[in-house]
Amino acid sequence: MAYVLQGQFAVSVDTGGMLLVSGLSMVAKMIQELDRRRAEAARERRENESRGRMFDRIIDDSFDGIVIMDAVGVVESINQVACRSFGLDPTRSYVGENVLSMLPNWRAKGGPIWEQITLDKVGEQLEVEIEHPVEGPRIYEFVATQSRLLEKGDQDVREFFTITFRDVTDRRRIELERDEALQASVAANRAKTCLL
Repeated sequence: MAYVLQGQFAVSVDTGGMLLVSGLSMVAKMIQELDRRRAEAARERRENESRGRMFDRIIDDSFDGIVIMDAVGVVESINQVACRSFGLDPTRSYVGENVLSMLPNWRAKGGPIWEQITLDKVGEQLEVEIEHPVEGPRIYEFVATQSRLLEKGDQDVREFFTITFRDVTDRRRIELERDEALQASVAANRAKTCLL
C-alpha cells in the first residue's frame, strides 16, 4: 500500500507508511467510538424498557383503579383493578382505544362520570355514587391529574391524564354505622343525665 502512495504522490516509503498507519489508527478510533455509542444506546434502551416494565408493574399492582389516557381520551394504560371495576376483561389490552367507547357509561349524580371529570376539576377529589350494573349502588372516589411530558429530542409536549379511583362503599358504610352508634351513645348519655 505504501508503494501505491509513493507512486501516486511522490512521497517516500517511510512517509507513506506513516500516513497509512495514521489513517488506520483513525479508522480504529472511529470503530471504537461507534462501538462505544452502540453499547451506550443498547444500555439506554434496556434501561428504558426495564423502567417501562417497572412502571407497568407498579400500576398493575396498585390497589386503586388507574386509567392513563392522552388529551383526546385514547387509553395509554389501564390496570387490572380498573378492568375488574368496569367489568372489562383484564387479560385484554385496551391501549389505543377511546376511553368513552370502552368504559361503562355509569351514571352518577350530575350525569355520566366521564363528563364530570373536566379540566376545571383536575386535581380535585370527586366522590360519586354509581349504580354499578352487577354490584348495585357503589360509592367511588375519583381523582384526575394532568401531566405534561417533553418528548426526548423534540420540542413537543405530550399531555396526558391519570385517573385513579377506588371503591369506598364499605368504608362509607362503616363510617355511617360509626356515626349512628356515636349519636345513639350521645343520646343514651343525655337520657342517663336527665334521669340523674
